[in-house]
Amino acid sequence: SKFEAFGWRAANVDGHDITDLCAAFDHARETKGRPSMLIAQTIKGRGVSFMEGVIEYHGSTLSADEVSRALAELEAAR
Repeated sequence: SKFEAFGWRAANVDGHDITDLCAAFDHARETKGRPSMLIAQTIKGRGVSFMEGVIEYHGSTLSADEVSRALAELEAAR
């Protein structure tokens, strides 16, 4: 609401939903005469049971075992 008060077109989107993101980008592209802002709501580590929502994994280096476990979970969810 703060950005909208200054004339921006602001939109909250599900940052994990590519369809939602693409629609928001299209709408932003169509908006003329004012800037657009997309606020992508995301969850750090989403889709990996031991990483989801755990801030310590954000930007950290994973062990080979953690990489294997994470990739296995993501592949199974695919």
